[in-house]
Amino acid sequence: MGISTGVLGLSLLLCLAALFGPYWLTLNGYEGNFLASWSLDEAQLELGDEQSTDSLSELCELEEEMVGSSYADTCDIARAGSFATVFLWLGVLFTSLTIVRALLPPEGADWVDENVPGVLQSIVAWSSGSLMIVGVVLWYILLPDIGSVDVGGSAYLALIGGALGLGSIVVETYEIDVSIVRRER
Repeated sequence: MGISTGVLGLSLLLCLAALFGPYWLTLNGYEGNFLASWSLDEAQLELGDEQSTDSLSELCELEEEMVGSSYADTCDIARAGSFATVFLWLGVLFTSLTIVRALLPPEGADWVDENVPGVLQSIVAWSSGSLMIVGVVLWYILLPDIGSVDVGGSAYLALIGGALGLGSIVVETYEIDVSIVRRER
């Protein structure tokens, strides 16, 4: 139970780091002269010592005014980020609930077992990592054609967090015994 809860905690930390991370998409400029990166709700441009950060929703409105259409790449990136944000926050919520359930003293755990159906407990546990992975996959599907823009490290953090969340539930559900043994020489 302790290793599984620890892995869930790591999953939670990775998902939070991904949510607040600035590198969901990255674009390195000519010979490294500039770096453009997108988080789920902001775009950032680093040119030498100067740095500029703008909200994707503001850039979307500006792009719509300039292009004269409601179809704009920035709007699609903002929309994809909004969907991913919702799923990732739900993953954080369910992961937190699963961790709290695991850390409850025996009396509290008995109360939860008596008053919350096992199916609901199972849904919450499996949803923690699943929602994180679904959020990243949905974000990627909703992105417009990004051309030479690369998927950044924050997206990978969320995927790893989701995989760890699912892995810890697999270990706990199927009672896979993980024991750490130190060898004597």
